[in-house]
Amino acid sequence: MKKLLITIPTYNESLVIEKNIRDAYSAFTLLFSNYDWSVVVADNGSTDTTSIQVQDLCKEFTRLRVETIQKKGRGNALRQLWETDDSDIFAYMDVDLATHLDDFAKIIQVVENSDLVVGSRLLSDASVKRSWFREVLSQGYSRLVQIYLRVPVKDLQCGCKAIQKTAWQRVAKHTTHPGWFFDTELVAFSCQMGFDVREIPVRWVEKRNPRRKSTVDILATVMDNLRHLFHLHRRLKRLSDQNLVK
Repeated sequence: MKKLLITIPTYNESLVIEKNIRDAYSAFTLLFSNYDWSVVVADNGSTDTTSIQVQDLCKEFTRLRVETIQKKGRGNALRQLWETDDSDIFAYMDVDLATHLDDFAKIIQVVENSDLVVGSRLLSDASVKRSWFREVLSQGYSRLVQIYLRVPVKDLQCGCKAIQKTAWQRVAKHTTHPGWFFDTELVAFSCQMGFDVREIPVRWVEKRNPRRKSTVDILATVMDNLRHLFHLHRRLKRLSDQNLVK
């Protein structure tokens, strides 16, 4: 039975963490019965009760644990947790459960016969409900990446992906960004190195809670990504010149 590690990065999510972890854990129990699966909440130094709430849930759910990641950012959290874990498949998803859990399960199913699977909100079969502002930024960033980096994946930033350990061990050292640009690095280097990268449509709903302020500054994140694209282009070219492929 293969080992599957599902990582959920968090930061100050006390308003939704308990309900969403309960919902996800219940779904995983049904969806991943063929795996030796576990869930790790990667808490990026929350200043509210997020970590305490998850610790309480750990007493109830044997396949759940929480790890405190001192360095902020999704990239830091995933690298730190996946670096020493012995699971066969690594996956991650956002704590707001914007991606339908059945579609997350499809990502795990597809990665069995590939190397990296990306959940996509930009494929024609995807179902997406979000603000026009997020949609415009996402579409614009996608087109820029496809033109500039020639990456054959539309949605690089969707917070649901899965990767085989064998692929991650090769790609890991090339992912250096601490935060959200990690996703772009992961996809771009996986493609450049010749791994089997697949993109599948998902049902995705932007979750809005008037009491829960998103910790993601969308515009700032996009600007940060744009600043790193030029450098990433040069890194990919160096990798190509070295003929370092799978």
